[in-house]
Amino acid sequence: MALYRLDSVSLDTASPNVIDLALATEVEHCECPQGYAGISCESCLSGYYRVDGILFGGICQPCECHGHTAECDIHGVCFVSLTEVLSAPTPQPSQSHLLVQK
Repeated sequence: MALYRLDSVSLDTASPNVIDLALATEVEHCECPQGYAGISCESCLSGYYRVDGILFGGICQPCECHGHTAECDIHGVCFVSLTEVLSAPTPQPSQSHLLVQK
């Protein structure tokens, strides 16, 4: 596993509601395409997962959960909803597996 460290980081902010003569030259504002979120569109929205599972690479794909749930993990595996678990029928033992003691 790779270990990354940041060094000498600074952050500038800007507000569209502040009247100032200084120009904010290094402020970023992105309008993300469908499925993406974050300041730099670096994250996937809920209901999407990143193909290839890497930041700043791959694409955000919709989860394919067929109406069972709206969310999936980073590999596209759908989460099981609590409603589905609670409403699932209780498995009954098969007659062929029952042992009868006499």
